[in-house]
Amino acid sequence: MKEKFGDKLEVLAFPCNQFGFQEWLNGQEIIDCMTHVRPGKGFEPKFTVLEKTAVNGNDGHAVFKALKASLPFRNTPVSYEESNPFGTQGDGYFKKINYSPFSIADVIWNFEHFLISPDGTPYKRYHPKKSYDEIPADIESILA
Repeated sequence: MKEKFGDKLEVLAFPCNQFGFQEWLNGQEIIDCMTHVRPGKGFEPKFTVLEKTAVNGNDGHAVFKALKASLPFRNTPVSYEESNPFGTQGDGYFKKINYSPFSIADVIWNFEHFLISPDGTPYKRYHPKKSYDEIPADIESILA
């Protein structure tokens, strides 16, 4: 996607270990794992990978506290969330959460996305399993 939008787009990845303890690496180890293990095959991210970050709870990074305050809900109706529990909302996942307090605005799983307009205003929040097709059109809309 970055190729399509060139210098107008910056993608930032914030690795997090608050979802089932899936990110146990730190710093350069995360990049090395992406390159050699998963997805592997010499993968080189075309986005900026930042240090591992807490996104929820008392230790949540200020960036995510501000994003969640501005965009407390994903781009899915409550009925979708109720009938398609995913991530920390899924059966059995609450026992794997390693932060508190809990909030309805919490990031529910890795790969949840936030789109920020060029002026820094949070624009839209995307469910990690449903909405990737909407993102390019939304980027075009805020860049127009």
